[in-house]
Amino acid sequence: MLTLLYVFSIIAITTVGGGYAMIPLIQQEAITIHRWITETEFVNILAVSQVTPGAIAINSATFIGFKNYHILGAIIASVGFVLPSFIIIFLIAPILKKYEKNRIRINIFNGIRPIVTGLIGAAIIVLAKNIFIIDSNISYISIFITTISFVILRFFKIKPVYTLLLCAISGVIILP
Repeated sequence: MLTLLYVFSIIAITTVGGGYAMIPLIQQEAITIHRWITETEFVNILAVSQVTPGAIAINSATFIGFKNYHILGAIIASVGFVLPSFIIIFLIAPILKKYEKNRIRINIFNGIRPIVTGLIGAAIIVLAKNIFIIDSNISYISIFITTISFVILRFFKIKPVYTLLLCAISGVIILP
């Protein structure tokens, strides 16, 4: 459980860009390095993390902790994710406020933005690989549902919660 605490603390401290940027790191640690979960479990955890209240990264950590060490594991993983960020923000918030218009600070954050985009792009590739390829076969139904949801969200401006429900119902009806 100390490893669980350590791993999620390090991910929380070293990743900039929020939950989606953390997905590739969580995947590498939880699947490849520590073998806490399988790739299929990871995709399922991400799906559940999307529909439960809270950020995807903390929800994922909580589910991974729970799967391996039950309630105590869920608590440890969650604390590992939240505590470092809380401490850092508590310590640097007054400094950031003081230098809000500082050119160096602005340039640092502008320099960080591209890596956030890259991390989110990597998360999309991870998800697409695991969602669209099921049992070594391309799931054209998953590609179709993804495309329809993108069109609905992008061009019809329907609320995401309704699109989520529509896709969930479609999955129940269409997928084997």
